[in-house]
Amino acid sequence: MKGNKDVLALARQIIAIPSYVDRQIDERDLVAFLENFLSKRLPSLSITRQQFTDSGRANLLIRGKGEPRLLVVGHIDTVQPNDGWSTNPLQPVLKKGRLYGLGASDMKGSTAAFLAAMCTTGLDLDGMMLLLYGDEEYDFKGMKRFLSEAELPKPELTLSLDGSLALASGCRGLIELRLLIKGSAGHSSNPNNGANAITGTILAVRQLESELAKAVDKVLGPTTVNVGYLQGGIRQVDGAQESWRRAGNVIADTADITLEIRPALPCVTADWVSTRLAALLAERGLSIANVNVAHNITSWPADFDEPVLRQLEACYRASGVAYAISDRTYSGYLDMQMLTSVIKAPAYVIGAGGSNKHGANENVPITNLRQATALYEAILKGFLGNE
Repeated sequence: MKGNKDVLALARQIIAIPSYVDRQIDERDLVAFLENFLSKRLPSLSITRQQFTDSGRANLLIRGKGEPRLLVVGHIDTVQPNDGWSTNPLQPVLKKGRLYGLGASDMKGSTAAFLAAMCTTGLDLDGMMLLLYGDEEYDFKGMKRFLSEAELPKPELTLSLDGSLALASGCRGLIELRLLIKGSAGHSSNPNNGANAITGTILAVRQLESELAKAVDKVLGPTTVNVGYLQGGIRQVDGAQESWRRAGNVIADTADITLEIRPALPCVTADWVSTRLAALLAERGLSIANVNVAHNITSWPADFDEPVLRQLEACYRASGVAYAISDRTYSGYLDMQMLTSVIKAPAYVIGAGGSNKHGANENVPITNLRQATALYEAILKGFLGNE
């Protein structure tokens, strides 16, 4: 079958296999399906499972013969299904030219398109390495496992499938801080009787947000701050037990907060944020009792000056897909940042795109799936077909 006919059926099969992560479900069933699919359709390629947890969760590393000139990466996990779906998120549905289902846009549609392209190029795919990895939506264990290898490829081009049809480069980083902030209790009749940890923390974070908004990259846009969690009051700890008093007549002495910062510039780090926030809190009579750094990842600067872009533009023309540069303002984090910090090669992101990523009624236009398949086929032929 031609790739454009194959891709829709394959996308539906992949979406129907749950690969979100909870206590019962993870990527293992999808890994098994993809391994079987590739071994049957492209038996000349080598396929290796790259385990990243003791429970058997693993990446798939697929490669042709020879040193990789083209490294392609894409994640196979999804977020957990949430409320608000008008259909069953694990039963893909075609409606008004779109394919609906969990992961349709992020990024099982792109995965299906690239696999379909691989099957229809007529190439032996020597010089290609494909990494299908897990845990991107959670703790990046799959990418970290791949990058822990002693010998990594040195490709001429790295391509991520985690995007839209418009070519992308760069992303903001990811800093997540979980802080316990202390003030001092007192009678609420006079605010000066204590230092309110809740209101003081909010004011300090708003000031931090205002300052970080000035850390702007010309392509990636501004640095942003999000309060993902906040609990406050009179915190009482008895051994392993913790409780919070909801007393209206006592000034809150503790705030427990999770901050997420999306840094647009490499100078914005977890250390800088912690130090600056501590100073802003001190101005309000508060202090940081404990800080846990869940993530401290710098930005991936965009680069649209690489010579390889001319070759990619030719692939767009050959596929009939309009060449465009993606707007990277307010970009989400891509773990391509981790990869580009280790593998020094031109790196770009091209995917099938879609709507409602991480939300209810996630979908991808069928035309996007077909265009992505044609574009990926042109890229494979353009980068691997001359030797």
